[in-house]
Amino acid sequence: GDGFTDGILNIYDIVSLIAMIFENEGLLDLTPLTDATLIQNKNSLTLSKSGAVAGLQIEYEGEFESSLEGWLIEKNENTILMVSLDGSDFNEIPYTGDLKIKSCSVIDWEMNKIQAEITVIPDQFSLKPAYPNPFNPATTINYAIPYDAYVVIKAFDVRGKEVAELVNGMIEEGIHEVVWDASKLSSGMYFVRMTSGDFKAVRKIIFIK
Repeated sequence: GDGFTDGILNIYDIVSLIAMIFENEGLLDLTPLTDATLIQNKNSLTLSKSGAVAGLQIEYEGEFESSLEGWLIEKNENTILMVSLDGSDFNEIPYTGDLKIKSCSVIDWEMNKIQAEITVIPDQFSLKPAYPNPFNPATTINYAIPYDAYVVIKAFDVRGKEVAELVNGMIEEGIHEVVWDASKLSSGMYFVRMTSGDFKAVRKIIFIK
């Protein structure tokens, strides 16, 4: 039931119950949790943190199937609960499914909860559609790289003339965004091109003053 007595049945209740069972057996690492980052890389979740973890509560969309020895993993359509059943720590867990993480809360054995940062490492290069499009005067361009790489993103007019250099340098793996302010240019159609090694992609965007 509501073991944490906050009026809601959630991860606190499970963790508090397990903590009561193991608190006199010296099985719990009571190092306080100070920060945490949940890293999603292909089909695995890794937790980079300072302190001990008793459980995680993940709000998500999509599909998720997984198991981890010593951990209870339960889910419904929106929430995944992961709780240590034997005091063991969480390092990495493989999973199957198309998982989109919206948020992640991490809890230690003293019932302290922090909101984890979420880092998504893509499995391939991509240049996403600009938003908004059409735009005035600025638009945001998202792109993804699966490992640290040299990336160049430039904008061109319909004649092929370069009108802006948005990115040119080494970029860390992950999902990034760059904002292009075209207020000094004329209305019209433009092309944004991304190159990195053998990867090339072009997106069409329209600027309307």
